[in-house]
Amino acid sequence: MNPYLSFSRSSSPWTEELVYSNHVSIGTHKLGMFISGHPTHPDKPNMPNELIIFFSGAGDVHQSWGPVRKVIEVWNRWSETNTQIDPRILLYDRSGLGESERGPNRLTATNAASELLTALRITGLLAHHKSLILVAHSYGAIVAREFLHLLESEPSSLSPPSSPFSTSAKDEPPIPTIKLEAHEDHPIIQIPNVPKPACPANPTKSSPTEDRLIKEEDIPEWSSSTSQPQDPSKSSSPDNSNQRAKIKALVLVDPSTEHQHLYFPHPNPDITALLGNLNFARVTGLRENALNSNHMTKEDWRARAIALSTPSSLAASVEEVSNYVEVCTTLAEKRQLERHVLGDRPLVILQAESWKEYEGIYAAGVEAGNGTVQERQRFRELLDSWKENDRKLKDELLGLTTHYRAADLNIKTDPAGSTVEPIRVVVYEGDEGGRLHVDTGWDTQVTNQQSEPGWGSKTCKLVTVKNCGHNIQLIRPELVVWEIVWALTIVRREQEETDACVESKQERKRKRTRSNEHDATKDGTEVTKKASL
Repeated sequence: MNPYLSFSRSSSPWTEELVYSNHVSIGTHKLGMFISGHPTHPDKPNMPNELIIFFSGAGDVHQSWGPVRKVIEVWNRWSETNTQIDPRILLYDRSGLGESERGPNRLTATNAASELLTALRITGLLAHHKSLILVAHSYGAIVAREFLHLLESEPSSLSPPSSPFSTSAKDEPPIPTIKLEAHEDHPIIQIPNVPKPACPANPTKSSPTEDRLIKEEDIPEWSSSTSQPQDPSKSSSPDNSNQRAKIKALVLVDPSTEHQHLYFPHPNPDITALLGNLNFARVTGLRENALNSNHMTKEDWRARAIALSTPSSLAASVEEVSNYVEVCTTLAEKRQLERHVLGDRPLVILQAESWKEYEGIYAAGVEAGNGTVQERQRFRELLDSWKENDRKLKDELLGLTTHYRAADLNIKTDPAGSTVEPIRVVVYEGDEGGRLHVDTGWDTQVTNQQSEPGWGSKTCKLVTVKNCGHNIQLIRPELVVWEIVWALTIVRREQEETDACVESKQERKRKRTRSNEHDATKDGTEVTKKASL
């Protein structure tokens, strides 16, 4: 018996275990999922009950969030303040990528969001947690926003699904082993068109866990077992099918938007031409910078490279990129920016300096003699407008909240036209150690008002990470965690205020009940006295 799977303390390992990973059947195929963090307990209802879900970029895998997960664990272990976040963390791979099988659905953001929602319901995670915090990188931000739309706009679609489970693990087809030569770097710009296998390879490794802070050696690799979690409909736990978590915050890491394709065509043939046979991660310094972050080892990088290089992952990457324009236009039709769908919930947007990576590609490509004169010229024109267009897209995303930017007035207004708090703008500038933090306070382009220097909006931030490429989660994971903590602190404070308000109402109700009982007793006593006279 697999010792890792036998460690389960209950019939719901996804909600009860400190660390757990497995394949979750959603009926048509299985998604590879990994969860960690201290679970909540019935006898401690006031414990934090958030679930942080990480969404990877196009063609990317859950291993890219490994450095962020490590920093969260270190934060919890060594924090000298009461800001220990200790959340539940969920990593997963979209269909066809990494540890997830390729299903029958097209690889679009809407389908990815629907499949994730199904998996969350089947595992019981949606009913178990009160709050969801979505952390998304690049294309993953589009998937996260489709998930937001699906969870909040279509409640009728959230009725408990019929069980897709097999009655026995032996009914599951075996997972074939695919022998591959590991690639050191992922070909981000140009992905070869390769056939799609039934499902990716799944290396087997297990590790025991215990009820304490997670250490790196406690994190198990994906199990080769395909045994299913228990059908929620057969669970002995109370029926929470009518309950579901609510999205409380968004942290978007150099995100793509619904208008991305208008400024940055992908794949871009001019970039591909100048890159030629050059290695993207080496030309841009991604590999070196990730390894120098002190949160990613060579083994971690190699594991990520292997997961990215499976035939299934490469084929899924091609398909996600081919649906790029459709995915953007589908999201635009929902008009989330115009409707400010996030309201006043916390929103953090981290902006990288991606153009610097592509400046490196341009220089290396020209030096290598790659590309025609016309291709070089078009690439140069793209680079010249990159910074301005990228900032325009990030500013546009602020429209998700009611703290949106009024472009024509250069001030912050709400839909009714009244002035509200300005966006807080933060700039991180790396020193030689890559850790210097500079807070510029208020953005003078937004407003010239100042009442709390250095803070701005209490629920919205636009963060610029200087001298950092697109993959902030690999290069500067500590900054991503810092913004998660900022959002989580707001969520918990608001939850405490809500709980206090509810408790106050309940206390007033109890007092009224006691008062009514006292009056009734008093009236009864007087009636008795009159009757005796």
